Amino acid sequence: MLALTRANGVCPIKTAEIIASTPVASAAAKAAAQSMLAGTFAPMFRVDLVDEDLAYATQVGEESNTRAPKTIAARSVMQAAIEAAYGADHITGVARLYPPLR
Repeated sequence: MLALTRANGVCPIKTAEIIASTPVASAAAKAAAQSMLAGTFAPMFRVDLVDEDLAYATQVGEESNTRAPKTIAARSVMQAAIEAAYGADHITGVARLYPPLR
């Protein structure tokens, strides 16, 4: 969302502030936004491990003939991050795949 707002002329810092001020913004979401804006991606839940979990979920979906389009889409982003050498980054490191947020 931050890259999308930036691409449309809206300051991503202001976007993050507005979202953080809402009652539905979790502490984790606020921390993730700050991580992306600062460009710091210290590994806590690494991209490669997220990809592994999504691979299992995708496999279960296939085996049970259950569609999981959002899981497949999320996994494609994780795989692109791994290919770009961001696999050891925290999950928010996928932000580096998109235009700069600053």
